[in-house]
Amino acid sequence: MQLIRHTNPRTSIPNDIDHWFLNFLRDFGSLGNGTGTTNLSVDLHESKDAYHATFAMPGIAKDDVEIELDNSVLTVNGKVTRKSDNEHYESTFNRSITVPDGVKTDGISASMQDGLLTVTMPKSEDKKPVAISVN
Repeated sequence: MQLIRHTNPRTSIPNDIDHWFLNFLRDFGSLGNGTGTTNLSVDLHESKDAYHATFAMPGIAKDDVEIELDNSVLTVNGKVTRKSDNEHYESTFNRSITVPDGVKTDGISASMQDGLLTVTMPKSEDKKPVAISVN
């Protein structure tokens, strides 16, 4: 099977670098003074006792982050505003993920370090793996 690259006929992007740059501007707003919305990158992994969601948030303070769990959907969002003498930059960010079944919702915790927000969702006892011996 042959894959065919599709380009949007409404845009004439000559190469991948221009495409990347235009996506950057769309996501983060115009440079200097604008607004933009960013969908956060997230890495999901599972350990023996918990599920972990790590969000990349470089340069964002923990006071600018809001985390909410509603009907098994974990949402991380916030707003960053930077001002200087003649420029104003505002960006919002968000990401929602579905929380797996068997999470102890009262034990969910979050920590931020080195630009990474890690949300830890402990598994309930009935969802943890059980060792079965062979007779």
